Amino acid sequence: MARRIVIIGAGAAGVSAAASARRVDREAEITLVTEEPYPAYSRCGLPFVLGREIPSFKDLILYPQDFYRMMKLNLLLETRAIELKPSSRIVKVKGKDGGVKTLGYDSLIVATGARASKPPIKGVDKSGVHLLRT
Repeated sequence: MARRIVIIGAGAAGVSAAASARRVDREAEITLVTEEPYPAYSRCGLPFVLGREIPSFKDLILYPQDFYRMMKLNLLLETRAIELKPSSRIVKVKGKDGGVKTLGYDSLIVATGARASKPPIKGVDKSGVHLLRT
């Protein structure tokens, strides 16, 4: 039976872990879970897209969908890990449609990254103010 690897987080660290796992085990079933609606992208480029120095957000995407197919990676976009049971080696995930799936794993990697920090500045909660994590 193929080794099952679940990676929570599909940013640079998650995709790098998936690629490394694939190099080591060609037969592994590798699943990446991310709340993002897009595959891994360069967060550092977000200010440049907003400033129109980079024409499109799509120019920030690090790996096209073909990469995930070629590497035989199962990418679950807009999906949140909602429950983890290490003793049973399962993680429950909830998709955008509200459906819940149970994923079994032999190895689990948590590569969720960081959250934007809200500075203590007056007006930071106003409409039109957005936080970026870069």
